[in-house]
Amino acid sequence: MNTNYLELINEILSSSLKESEILEFKDYKFKDGKFNSLDSKNMNTLIKEICSFANADGGKIILGIAEDENHNPTKISDTGVNVENFETWEQSFRNKIATKTVPAIYGIKLHHVVVNNDNCIVIEIPKSILRPHAFDDGEHKFYKRNGNESRPMRYSDLKNGFSELEITQQKIYNFITDRISTILDSEIDESLSERSSLILHVIPEWSLDVSNFIDLKKCYNNRALSVISPDYSNYSYYNADGLMKTYETNHNGFSSYLQIFTDGKLEAGEIRLLNDFRDENPLEIYHWDQLEKLIAEKIYIYCKALSELDLGTSFFITLTLLNVRDKYSTTYYGFNRGKAIKKNLIRLPIIKWNILESFEERMLPIFNNFANIFSVDSSSLYDNNNNPIEEKFSFISKQ
Repeated sequence: MNTNYLELINEILSSSLKESEILEFKDYKFKDGKFNSLDSKNMNTLIKEICSFANADGGKIILGIAEDENHNPTKISDTGVNVENFETWEQSFRNKIATKTVPAIYGIKLHHVVVNNDNCIVIEIPKSILRPHAFDDGEHKFYKRNGNESRPMRYSDLKNGFSELEITQQKIYNFITDRISTILDSEIDESLSERSSLILHVIPEWSLDVSNFIDLKKCYNNRALSVISPDYSNYSYYNADGLMKTYETNHNGFSSYLQIFTDGKLEAGEIRLLNDFRDENPLEIYHWDQLEKLIAEKIYIYCKALSELDLGTSFFITLTLLNVRDKYSTTYYGFNRGKAIKKNLIRLPIIKWNILESFEERMLPIFNNFANIFSVDSSSLYDNNNNPIEEKFSFISKQ
């Protein structure tokens, strides 16, 4: 049970707290604990309220509080959702939110709270960086919290909202572009400007709010936040950007590194697996099918680790290949040598993934594109029908 929310609900009743810009009550009951048992009118109202909070400053909706005719909270009213069926209720709730909000609202937290044997649910909605969000009931409708009501957004609100969305997208692009320039200008490590490297960026949506920052001490000894290869770091230190973890061998320069920024953004550079330091075949890259499986696992682990640090559940992910002109790769078994890469810098598309969604499904575009770089028609992580191969994603169940 969430003690903080139990105290909040008791305070609402004892102090007769009214609804506000950040607080809403609903006396909803769910037959047999099923979310979809709610009638369509109340269902639409709930989704509209969620959009309105996300388009403003965020807030909380408490299901299971009854009000009088003056909207004063009077008593607890059991929702019908108990501990046993809450998980199923939550899954149905999130599926509905994903299909009825545009763009989908992520980062919503749900809390089941028992008050004197009655079941309540607290829906915690963040102020969304990707606002404005529309409620889709056949046509897109935009609402924003104003006082204790949800009102249609004005033209000026929508215009400002879409401008903020464009700014957010530009922030992501500019950050990645600036970091790639920094790497190529030898500002991180001199050897990176010449050697082949793969750069992975994982950007929490949470980090795009300029006021947010993380406690880097919690990252220092976190094994999940380690370099791509090998599965540990042998040197860690703080720098002007945040926390740097590196793996270095006896050759000059980094073999791999992980930069965790003060706002929670993450950059992982893999050099070791893209270069033959024995110089037996300097143009051959580590087997692409093994490399993409490793990258997939690391993306998953990084996102989970950042989420556990309360950086939200939604992440922007992309890969960049540097200094790879004339290089090629084979499979693990040495077959299917691809044609030499013609470009020196390759940027893959930016993918957004929420950890409440299917990882395998969302990663398909980025890894099919990754395979194309090496003259392969599709990712080795999926079958010919683009279905994920279970054993290739076994790391998910292990987590």
